Amino acid sequence: MKTKIKLSIVGLSIVSLLTGCESQQSNEVKVSKPQLKEYFQKSINNNAELLSKYADSLESNQNLTKPAAKKSISDANSINKKLKNNTINKKATQDLIQLNKSSKEWAKAYEDNDFKTVNKKAYTVGQHTGKVMKDLGISKSSAVLSKYIKASNKLGEVEKKLPHIEGKTAITNDSKIEITGSQMAPEYEGKKTLIVYYTATNLTNEPEDAYSLLLDSGDFYQDNGNSYKELDMGMLDTDWEDAHPEIRDLNSQGVENKLKPKLSIKSAAYFELSNDQNPILYQIRDPETREKLGTIKIPLNN
Repeated sequence: MKTKIKLSIVGLSIVSLLTGCESQQSNEVKVSKPQLKEYFQKSINNNAELLSKYADSLESNQNLTKPAAKKSISDANSINKKLKNNTINKKATQDLIQLNKSSKEWAKAYEDNDFKTVNKKAYTVGQHTGKVMKDLGISKSSAVLSKYIKASNKLGEVEKKLPHIEGKTAITNDSKIEITGSQMAPEYEGKKTLIVYYTATNLTNEPEDAYSLLLDSGDFYQDNGNSYKELDMGMLDTDWEDAHPEIRDLNSQGVENKLKPKLSIKSAAYFELSNDQNPILYQIRDPETREKLGTIKIPLNN
């Protein structure tokens, strides 16, 4: 009796293995390249919708991406389930699965208001998108990408209006400050002064002086070894300043003249240095939120 029981267990195990093999075979699918392109189109369109809703969110200052994020996650799960047992076009299939996985993480970050992760995941999504396009022979000019390109352009236009830095230019809702040069001045009473040349554009609706716009857009620091020292306004030697009236006039017109809205003016500001080796760091902030936007490095002579 015991022998029969053992044989029965072995028999059941064999039947189970055979059934498993049949089940695995029955789950195998063959997804053609045209079908993969359709799935890719759906995925890329979902990502386009996320970008579009993110642009809307930036303009309205509220998160409007959640419905698009939920749909993207749901569709990615559905597509990957269909691709799981594909037996042909394996590289394209695996790359598309990876794209959908990274797109899910990207969408989840949007949904959770985790925009630091959004920026990190955007790079990964872009990498996997490129791989799938190569696998499926999709060019950058393909109509498949039309919605994505349109959404990317829309986001780009919105971001241009937000406070940001472009090279040596700080752009906020109140002003546009372009650092155009710098120059060391002779010592005055044992103190070193840097002259910073800039062009200020008044983007407010009220008259403003250029110097106030410069300081409202950020703070000036210098690396002092173990710490960063915030710099005070500097002074020029009177004789040297008299010998360079053009610099004195630039400084005066930035402080004394009120600049009309939407107009620009060239000016110069003086900063007392803590050392004569390290460049000045112009730490840009949003005048409204005081959020740090980045840093413009100003050399001591440029």
